[in-house]
Order: sequence, then C-alpha cells, then structure tokens
Amino acid sequence: MNHQFDELKIALLSATEAHYSRLHAQCNSQDLYGYSLYTDDSVTSIGPVANSNEKIPVRVDDPLHNYYRYGPQEWLIWDDFGLFGEVNRIIASIHDRGGLSFDAKRDGILEAAFEALVILEGRNVFGPRTDRRFVVLWLADSADPVMNRSARELNSDAVFLAYSSEYAE
Repeated sequence: MNHQFDELKIALLSATEAHYSRLHAQCNSQDLYGYSLYTDDSVTSIGPVANSNEKIPVRVDDPLHNYYRYGPQEWLIWDDFGLFGEVNRIIASIHDRGGLSFDAKRDGILEAAFEALVILEGRNVFGPRTDRRFVVLWLADSADPVMNRSARELNSDAVFLAYSSEYAE
C-alpha cells in the first residue's frame, strides 16, 4: 500500500504544479494570493481551489475578512483544468484496496497531500513565502490538525497568525 501513497504524492506534485502554473498565467491581472488542496474527512477526492484579493467579498477592515481570506471553503476559483483525474483515480484505488483500515488510508492520503505541498513550497512553485501569500491543505467541515499544521509550515509567521485568528484552535 505504501507504494500507492508514493504514487499519489508523485501525481499530486505533477497535477498541483501544472495547475498552479496554468492558474497563475490565467490570473495575471488578478492578485492571486491563496492556494489549497481541498478535500473532506472522507478523502474520496482532492482538488485545488484558489482565490485572489479581488474575489474576497469583504473589505480588509471587515471583521469577517480573515474568515474569507483564509477559508478555502469560501474561495471562488475551483477549476482544476482536468488535471486531477489521475490523482483521484489513485485515491479511489487506495480506498478500494483491502489491507488497511479507513483511518490508515485517510492518514496516508492526507500525508501524501501535505508532503506534496511542502515539496512544492520548497521549490518556490507558489512564489516566495511572504505575508501576502497563503497555501494550505484544507478539509471541508473538519477540525483535522493537518490544516493547522500545513498553515503553520507553508506560510510566514504573520500569515499563520492571521489565519489562526479565525481558524486555529
């Protein structure tokens, strides 16, 4: 089963890098700041979601600004350009295969996604780590610790602090 998690990580690296590159090229007139690999507690699929400053529905001085800025569930750029099909085929294969509990499969999938983001961030794929850029692994309607871990490890201290004001427990 470990080879499937490695295969997933490789597919996530490829799909995410290609997706972000294409998205960045298409959004050159917008201030793209946020990028997330997005799933839910069942981890039956993973896809990207992004946002630009222009798409945040409230002003910076609004009390809900950090909620919208750092909450991928509220972001508006959902097109995966068909690049995550292989990723989700591998995830389905992991779930279909016996031998591991659901929790072990879930943990392996989330760890592969987290590791892929760490590698890509280290390669500067998302641009330099600044106080204006946000990258996270997000699970809808979840309190999974991997979200806070990814927010902490993939972003500047100032961004993590702003994110934490709304989402960290």
